[in-house]
Parts: sequence; structure tokens; C-alpha cells
Amino acid sequence: MYLIDTNIWLELLLDQDKASEVKQFFNNIDSNKLFISDFSFHSICLILTRLDSLDAITKFVHDTFVDGMV
Repeated sequence: MYLIDTNIWLELLLDQDKASEVKQFFNNIDSNKLFISDFSFHSICLILTRLDSLDAITKFVHDTFVDGMV
């Protein structure tokens, strides 16, 4: 099981320097082994809202809870 830190999610969502490494990690791990804390989820949504990245929030929620079942 993996508890994924806020910064790991944001690295991918904001397409930062290590986004490809994060994507590769997520592609190699079963989604049922990935976990996120309530605090991280809230922080990510807050940061994306402040950056006016509503599309990223929608994608994150969908990928995390609908497709990924994290």
C-alpha cells in the first residue's frame, strides 16, 4: 500500500519537472494500493482552485475516485 503525498499528486496535475516519473509510478501500481489522506485531497483542491485550474480538479477527482478507486 502507498500513501501518496500531496506534492506527488501536484507534480503530475501541474505537469511539473518530474510529472513523467509520477505518471510511470501510477501506471505501474495497482490503483487499489494507492491511498490519499483527506488533508491531501483538500490541499490539492485548494491549491488547484487558487491556480484557477478547475479542469485539473475535475480530472483529479474523476481519476482518483471514479477510475482509480483510490
